[in-house]
Amino acid sequence: MYTGTLKSKSSGLKIVYRNTSLKCSGLLFFWTLNRKSSRKSSVVRRRGADGRIPVRTLDRGASSSAAAAEPTGYPGGPYDTSLLVKYEHHVARHIWFGEERGPKKELKVAGHGLKLNSRVPLALPPQMESWVSRSGLASLQRTSLNKIDTNLVSAFVERWHLETSSFHMPFGEMSITLDDVACLLHLPIRGIFWSPQDVTEELAVELAVDYLGGVLKVDDLRPILDELTPTDVIWRPFEDHRAWRVFDEICLYRGCLKWGETVVPYLPDRCLRQFGYRQYVPSPPLDCMMATDIDVDWISYHQSVVDVIGSSSVATTPSEVVDGYLEWYYRVSHPRLVPPHRDAPREVPVPVYDAGPSDPDWARVSTLIRRYLRQVNAEEEDPQFSDLFEALHISRSH
Repeated sequence: MYTGTLKSKSSGLKIVYRNTSLKCSGLLFFWTLNRKSSRKSSVVRRRGADGRIPVRTLDRGASSSAAAAEPTGYPGGPYDTSLLVKYEHHVARHIWFGEERGPKKELKVAGHGLKLNSRVPLALPPQMESWVSRSGLASLQRTSLNKIDTNLVSAFVERWHLETSSFHMPFGEMSITLDDVACLLHLPIRGIFWSPQDVTEELAVELAVDYLGGVLKVDDLRPILDELTPTDVIWRPFEDHRAWRVFDEICLYRGCLKWGETVVPYLPDRCLRQFGYRQYVPSPPLDCMMATDIDVDWISYHQSVVDVIGSSSVATTPSEVVDGYLEWYYRVSHPRLVPPHRDAPREVPVPVYDAGPSDPDWARVSTLIRRYLRQVNAEEEDPQFSDLFEALHISRSH
């Protein structure tokens, strides 16, 4: 396992991460967001309270021809910028036209594996040990390796958006959930409220001085991520881990998370498929800068959970969405980072993916077969796996 830090000026994202795998839910990022404001695009259509875009109506005094003209949005990006209001300044807009963030396409990633192995003592000073123990993060002290796939990390950062606190994939949004934290790192997601103690600048400097210390390139990864479909994703990768970590319903809390002075939105209603529910058009994102009762909201999380799953139902297939979700998502987001052919317009309508079996039992069979085939890197042309692929096709037809 490994940890590292990076900051992207173009996406406003600073992350400390552990483990990189092309399985989207296998990634775990801890992030703090740069809350600097940026001006909105002039091309804006407002959404209703339910998150849907209302039918365009004529403004008083406007001609019918002018009112009928739809906003063009950004090539390769959202047609409607009421959601991604900072897209004008996002790296994805430039990548579509072949413009890079600098001479090097991948981000510079600072890893601390060697420093941790060589400098962190087996026993910390009493004061530091107290802080670490009370924070519940003691298990992270030595979870680090020296190699970091900067290209894979960079490719995912290019899909991160501050407005929604999520990754924008070709088939919808995905994010880092509290369940990821609990299952991957075995960190507690419940407990007493705790904030680190204030220390003098002299003590902080003294402690820091004493105790701190890929194969595919970004160009290769961008089109790979662009071509991902819902069936390529293991939406619930921890179901075999429940004997050690039971799912906690607080993972469906919708609100703001706070650590010291850092406040970030946590919006599970934008990635319901990661919890086994049908994805609907989510509510507009929260503005955590205006939040005043975060602790109270966290304590009374039950109502938030009811609100999140009350409008949905258990998915019959892992990637199930409600009618109209993908059409909405294609209007307000950018499913692709690079055009299929340079300067070609984005394809419309939304591509239709294999919906999979409608029967829940067959859906489970299909998921298990597909998971095994991925684990062994099976190819359909390989004769030794022909029976399994035939069974997979049969299960999908039910």
